[in-house]
Amino acid sequence: MGSWVQLITSVGVQQNHPGWTVAGQFQEKKRFTEEVIEYFQKKVSPVHLKILLTSDEAWKRFVRVAELPREE
Repeated sequence: MGSWVQLITSVGVQQNHPGWTVAGQFQEKKRFTEEVIEYFQKKVSPVHLKILLTSDEAWKRFVRVAELPREE
């Protein structure tokens, strides 16, 4: 999941860019979401996706390992 974590980090870094705007943030989040979905479709088995969606503990562990802020 290294590339996943890099993707998350890159979105956070871009907020410090001088040209950053709310509209730009929305587009970045939309692009980020699309890229995450694509990554999961290609790299994660349906069995593991089901576990993430149905197990609260598995989701919490995933969020912790990916270092996602709670709101993400």
